[in-house]
Amino acid sequence: MKTKLKSYIFAGFVLCSLPLFQQCSSMIDTEDGNNPGSDGADFTENVIINPENAGEIKITSNNSGNGEELVIEAIANEGWRFTEWSGEISERRNPASITLDRDITLIAEFDQWERDNVTTVNPVTSPRTGRVWMDRNLGASRVAVSASDQQAYGHFYQWGRAADGHQRRNSQMTTELSVNDKPGHALYIFNADSIPDWRSPQNDSLWQGVNGINNPCPEGYRIPTHEEWRAEFDMLQGMDVAAGSFLRIPAAGGRNETGIYNAGDIGRYYTSNINTTPSEYHKSYYFEFRSTASIVSGNVRRSTAVSVRCIQHES
Repeated sequence: MKTKLKSYIFAGFVLCSLPLFQQCSSMIDTEDGNNPGSDGADFTENVIINPENAGEIKITSNNSGNGEELVIEAIANEGWRFTEWSGEISERRNPASITLDRDITLIAEFDQWERDNVTTVNPVTSPRTGRVWMDRNLGASRVAVSASDQQAYGHFYQWGRAADGHQRRNSQMTTELSVNDKPGHALYIFNADSIPDWRSPQNDSLWQGVNGINNPCPEGYRIPTHEEWRAEFDMLQGMDVAAGSFLRIPAAGGRNETGIYNAGDIGRYYTSNINTTPSEYHKSYYFEFRSTASIVSGNVRRSTAVSVRCIQHES
């Protein structure tokens, strides 16, 4: 039996990242006659990703002699989640297994997922308040070992935006403001000549609670309020205290139209609070750790991107 794999081949499996109506193909040539009724036929497995750019497909082959056994796994890109298979099979199980003894077409269905799905969720409990927090920033690959631990910096979120890809430190920028809560792209939005927000008109209902619009935190977590931050840290507790605390806060800095700033010096963390003064353009609050003090600032442009640390929701 001879197996031919189309698309990108890595160490015995196929990894595809293809637009809608394109396909990952695994074709088996049964010229040795081991497949019942094959008569030397070629069978093709087509997997369609819907919608485009929502994810990737991993196909693992196991030739059994009675048809090629395939294990097909749908892998969601950031900002998406796999929902179900359609076409030849209809199920939610992922990965799915199929015997390739005929031509088969599968569709991997995805929908948008506004929450972070890349950060390990390890809860830590505050010795001061008893509240449960995530032990690292959204997007961080580990818990901070120091205030300047770059692997613990994580992503930078614009206030009120979902985990749509804009939060990556190297995301591209656009000056075109969004008219929707979900811009539909992964670009960092900043327009110095417009309102201090990435969205026009503004929406004060974003990030409000565990079920709030665009809450980027993992299931069961939400953006903390500035009161919840203040309950953990006194005003005279600065960056060194924060980095050595149970939350292991790193000084990730922030991002604006000029790029990343204050990395290694200052930690800025968004809250869900909104500032309606002045009334013309509303701003947001973040909790800031400086060298020898911590402050709450309510004069923050919502287009500014800073760190997010999530707190567990209490029902």
